[in-house]
Amino acid sequence: MRQINIQAGSAPEHIRALVCGLPSAGKTHFAATAERPLFISDASEGGYKTIQAMDPALWWDPAMVPEVRAIESIVDMPTEISRLEALAQQKKFPYRTVIIDPLSIYVDRYLAESMANSPGRDGRQVYGDLATHLRSLVLRVHALPAHVIWLCHLKNDAAEATGPAIGGQMGGKFPAYCDFKWLCNVAPGATPTSAPVFELRTKPYRIWTFLGGRWDLPEVIPPSMKVISQILGMAGTPMSPAVPGFPTGVVFQRPAPAAAPTPTPPAAPSKLAPPPQHAHPLVIAPAVGSFPPPTAARR
Repeated sequence: MRQINIQAGSAPEHIRALVCGLPSAGKTHFAATAERPLFISDASEGGYKTIQAMDPALWWDPAMVPEVRAIESIVDMPTEISRLEALAQQKKFPYRTVIIDPLSIYVDRYLAESMANSPGRDGRQVYGDLATHLRSLVLRVHALPAHVIWLCHLKNDAAEATGPAIGGQMGGKFPAYCDFKWLCNVAPGATPTSAPVFELRTKPYRIWTFLGGRWDLPEVIPPSMKVISQILGMAGTPMSPAVPGFPTGVVFQRPAPAAAPTPTPPAAPSKLAPPPQHAHPLVIAPAVGSFPPPTAARR
């Protein structure tokens, strides 16, 4: 057991985020913008190929290529976590962010291999084993000295497409293990001929009511960990300012306070009065020089 030092308003040392989205919504692209990332990727899904096609300026450090280790069997995952735990114990942990890409495909692999290895076994037992395995996995991964990003597809059943595509009882429980639940979304462009806009949704949106987080963020932001790090005041400085849609970076500014209104007598309360609207106190604007230039020495 360890004591937790509570300091109000402090930035999180490490974040644990569940990032969901439909196929090709930009989940891997977003995660590749994190600091010193390690991708633990399913070999069959191949989402890591997105990294090969990325502009390196969008990475945290253009000189540091994200590392990818491919899962080819369910035994590879615990083996890789054991390797990371050993590095952490030796104080030689080289990564700042660990990314599971994607959790939903790994769950499918676990179910398929488990059923193939034990034909005729009761499916309820297999799903029970899956829940136990995922609980152990998340506890071990979250104990690593790094940010953790779980990428996951959304359920595609119209009747229940409101959460992550994780089979069994952990589908509803898994978000509770994470500080943040975000959605990579593709919005239409401003005009019919405009390119679609990739965005990160941080609050409940349409049917995805499970989205949110323990620290407040603007509702829609460019899909980059550089932006999130800046808003939350986290440690670490990107070596490149570029984020999707903003090649020179972005800065979040607090608008000037409005003049105090003239006091008026309070109106009688009305049951039909709409609730007050509270805008987030940060606005996004293009920035120049808000981060060190890409040629700066690596940290």
